[in-house]
Amino acid sequence: MSLLDWGIFFAFLAWVVTDGLRRSRKDGDASERFLAGRSAPWWLIGISIMATQASAITMLGTTGQGWQDGLRFAQFYYGLPLAMVILAFTVVPLYRRFEVFTVYEYLGKRFDERTRILSAALFLVLRGLSVGFVIYAPSVVLSAVLGLSTRLTIGMMGAVAVAYTTIGGMRAVLSTDVKQMAVMVVGLIVGLGYAIASLPEEVGLTGAMQLAQVTDRLVLADWSLDLSEKYTMLSALLGGTLLFLGYFGCDQSQAQRYLSGKSVGHERGALLFNAALKIPFQILVLFTGVMLFAHYTFEAPPVSFVPRQAQEVNVVQTEVDVATAAWEETRDAASRWLSVGEGSAEASLEYLEALKKEMIARESSVAALQAASGDKTKETNYVLPHFILNVLPRGLIGLLIAAIFAAALSSIDSELNAMATVAVMDLHPRGRRRTLGAAGERRASAIAMAGFGAFATGFAFFVQQADSLVEAVNKVGSYFYGALLGVMILAVGTRRVGGIGAVSAIIAGVVAVGAADLLAPVYLDQKLPFLLLNTVGTGAAVLVGLIVSLFETRAPEPSNTETETPRSP
Repeated sequence: MSLLDWGIFFAFLAWVVTDGLRRSRKDGDASERFLAGRSAPWWLIGISIMATQASAITMLGTTGQGWQDGLRFAQFYYGLPLAMVILAFTVVPLYRRFEVFTVYEYLGKRFDERTRILSAALFLVLRGLSVGFVIYAPSVVLSAVLGLSTRLTIGMMGAVAVAYTTIGGMRAVLSTDVKQMAVMVVGLIVGLGYAIASLPEEVGLTGAMQLAQVTDRLVLADWSLDLSEKYTMLSALLGGTLLFLGYFGCDQSQAQRYLSGKSVGHERGALLFNAALKIPFQILVLFTGVMLFAHYTFEAPPVSFVPRQAQEVNVVQTEVDVATAAWEETRDAASRWLSVGEGSAEASLEYLEALKKEMIARESSVAALQAASGDKTKETNYVLPHFILNVLPRGLIGLLIAAIFAAALSSIDSELNAMATVAVMDLHPRGRRRTLGAAGERRASAIAMAGFGAFATGFAFFVQQADSLVEAVNKVGSYFYGALLGVMILAVGTRRVGGIGAVSAIIAGVVAVGAADLLAPVYLDQKLPFLLLNTVGTGAAVLVGLIVSLFETRAPEPSNTETETPRSP
């Protein structure tokens, strides 16, 4: 990068960090530190919810998903609006009524302390693993920019994130999220604009759309019942809805945002804000990836987008020649097909078949190159960084790199803040917490953030082998969200289930997902899509919880009376 790009990059990061720290408050009680005094407006919470979910993984993994598979991944989010509406009118008033700090505190009130501790521990494991993916994503960019090993840049990113998150509070998190979201949207629009502008004049946006259409990259709804397809309307409306109910209703990293609202109305408004805007935002991200596909159809791509593989091409020159020839044939076939237009259906079909054949040939040659180099890393997560560094002009490179890093830091901040809240409020021994005082709680939360940050950084070293970051992080969640959603359904939907049934439900949900993931290839000859794993986990948790409840005493009604130290409203 040029000095101008580095200047923009560091200036933006300094602005985000200093503004976030300026807004953090070192005094105040737990309500102020963890929930911003329960005074945040709906629009601020809504942007924060979207920003926390849309991390650097969205910038890298989802654009890469669009480059590889088109808009099909948008179906993943089709269940989100329904989930937002359900949560807005069920758990939101419930959490507000009991003035809980965490989701798992409510489960403790509804069931017992064992349920609270188990569900909180499950969340910490899930988030610790997920933050590893969030740390890894920008490390890919830093590795490409500086020419350093990914392992070194992971360590650097983890250290910066931990140092920052141990200081900021919820007000800092909310403020940072707004800036992160704004820069991410601007960066995506700029990247999309340059991808379109870089197309040959005779192709343009119209030709790119036609090319995307015939290569099945504009599919927004797949009604197939084939379980081998990862993204279909069936998995989206069934598994996706359950996933988002679990994610936004039972995951503290999301729930903590709307728990910070001024009122039930503001909390509902934040969720409905996401219901309206999340799908259009994801389509924007994916469409950027689709235009990158069109760009690299007519502009020579690297033999491999993965920097290490590209550097090792001299040892597998034969495969390099095959991949280069395959791309040239792909470009020529695409140009011939576009030039035919409506003139000859027979010629158009012939050129289209040639185009698809050459695309498959290039994919095969790149796979052979990867095998020959001994590097299993997939290209998906590197497409956008390559475009940024090799196509965008000076100044904009720094802006988009800063957007990716800001997205990562903001998401890490949000998730570690939630993890610290759960550690202090749910897992810290009650008797000892009463004696901590405000200063002691701050120290405990800072220690928790540092510890969880170190764990997540360690896990990030293993993320490198993931085919797609956005798929990998959601598959990790699939192992846990079904169980947590199942026990939440039991908490809200029935008074019969008690503590033993709730604990049994959580364990059954996790075990069922693991069994389905392992056994489906054996008995169905294919793996279950990760979206349907949520359905398995939720169903198993609810069923086991109800069965166990037949043998335990009726659960008591939860109480919203405070049994510990008084809290601020």
